Amino acid sequence: MAHVFFGYFSGVLALTTVLVVALGNPVYSALSLLVRFFHIASLYVTLRAECLFAIQLMVYASAILIFYLFAVMLLTEKTPDRYHIQSWESLLIGSAIITAALK
Repeated sequence: MAHVFFGYFSGVLALTTVLVVALGNPVYSALSLLVRFFHIASLYVTLRAECLFAIQLMVYASAILIFYLFAVMLLTEKTPDRYHIQSWESLLIGSAIITAALK
């Protein structure tokens, strides 16, 4: 059973490695990098290296990726006109979801 998980994690690692490089949007690239970090950590669990699992999650998946996202958010150009059309729709849908959740 461990071989099946190892094969799955290795396959997803190969796919997300290609996606990190190939995706044009830096935010999508960072999300695929996050998936890659979690699968690397899971790969350490299958290898019975729990300490490396914890270090991978604490250092890479949290700290480095958050710094990368802050840099991407600060360096991208702001295009506020593009999102104003969707703001009313998202406000309406979000308020409907919140009222349904509170009932």
